[in-house]
Amino acid sequence: MKHFIGRVLLLAAAVIAASCVAEQIDREESGLVEKTYTVVMEPGTRAILGDDLYPSWEKGETVSVYDPVAHVSRNFSVTSVSGAKAEIKGAISVGNFPFSAVYPSSAVGKWNSISDCTLNIPVQQNIPEGRNVDPSVLVSQAYSDNTSSAIVFRNSVSLLKFKPGHESVEEISFVLHQEESSTEYVVKPASAFDTDVWYYMAVAPGEYGSGGTVKS
Repeated sequence: MKHFIGRVLLLAAAVIAASCVAEQIDREESGLVEKTYTVVMEPGTRAILGDDLYPSWEKGETVSVYDPVAHVSRNFSVTSVSGAKAEIKGAISVGNFPFSAVYPSSAVGKWNSISDCTLNIPVQQNIPEGRNVDPSVLVSQAYSDNTSSAIVFRNSVSLLKFKPGHESVEEISFVLHQEESSTEYVVKPASAFDTDVWYYMAVAPGEYGSGGTVKS
């Protein structure tokens, strides 16, 4: 009987502890407020990358906005688009703090602080039908102390422009060499490359002093 009572008391204590944790989480999340920001892409850093390099947002896309109060990433959604400008909406902690974000949200490796975020640039890049670049690799970042005006997202990747040398190429591999390592990027279109079209591959900015090689 004593063992049974002891287990009941332990279970009750566990329930109370869990309830306190849940209540604490609820209190923290209740400190969120919905905000809308106006954002704009720096020309040439985002989109289909046609001849005019005109940037374009798409409704439903997500942007990772850093919450310095909770020290977490908050996903904001693109709710409206007007040319290079867009509005993004989401919930974030109450307070006046700088805006720091990464587009697209899938590119975030880890937020270390409001001014420091590691990025994931995919080495496998799949180009949709009718486009000449994988939209998910066009990573941009924004940081601003003034959130009352349009916040500018700036390109965070380097773009290599290329044309396939012959017909029926289904995949191109670029191997870029640095002093102590090499990175292989693979670009694959939905169908075969078009020899009359310029394509783009995104790579991490840096110095590749040992050059590179191309395979197809």
